[in-house]
Amino acid sequence: MKYNDKSGLYSYTHSTDNSPVPASFKLHNHNNMNEILIFLEGNSEFHAEGSVYPLNPFDTVVAHRDEMHRIRHLEPLCRYERIVINIHNSFFTKYDCEEFKKIFVSRPLGANNLISGDIIQKSNIIDIATSIDNILKTDTAVPEIVIRSKLIDLLYTLNKISSNSGTDNPRNEQLRAILIYINENLSSPLTLESIAEKFFITKYHLCHIFKKQTGFSVNKYITHKRILLVRELYSQGKTLLEASFEAGFSNYSNFYKMYKHEMGKSPREDLK
Repeated sequence: MKYNDKSGLYSYTHSTDNSPVPASFKLHNHNNMNEILIFLEGNSEFHAEGSVYPLNPFDTVVAHRDEMHRIRHLEPLCRYERIVINIHNSFFTKYDCEEFKKIFVSRPLGANNLISGDIIQKSNIIDIATSIDNILKTDTAVPEIVIRSKLIDLLYTLNKISSNSGTDNPRNEQLRAILIYINENLSSPLTLESIAEKFFITKYHLCHIFKKQTGFSVNKYITHKRILLVRELYSQGKTLLEASFEAGFSNYSNFYKMYKHEMGKSPREDLK
């Protein structure tokens, strides 16, 4: 079942795949949408910016809008059930709950994404989700304010319990350092050679660990992150030309070609 807010500021989806197709769960982000995923059933892992989280029933993961993430299914024929909630950045401002954005923004990329199922079950998160499910099943004309109020309650609870979760994931610290370096230096020239030299490794080793842990090549990751930065700068009032240079693209023609390849539309078509 699915509910889409008419204003496009959030959505709620409870879905099941009896035979999930791994190719359908690629590494991605959601532009201006933050994500909450409540894992209910399956044999899967959550990947986010080089971190890997094995999932157990009721484990709940969060992903910031710019955080590259995916679900990896360890058994493709194993039933996969989840609840996914996407929340636009503007939601928190419009409904005066900026403090509830903390679970998405107050942590490094790829760190502390997961709140364990044990903690989730001791809270009222599952009760809230069940309540939303029941409303959507029985009320075809449910008032938007009803779902929104329950979502705000869920956000409040997640923020309250996340500080006590203590759930981080062992990860390749070298790769984490590389990811942080890339994200902090998108406006500067970034090449395989310069990154490998910075971390005293070979280009081969860099490419190998990067692809293995993130699912992206180094260059594709840099391009995608630069495009996200362009979108952010453009939303702040920069022209596309200014934003593309500030985000590290060498020229507008290269930016235009990369943007259309990644996003499927020209920059102006996509951002209008």
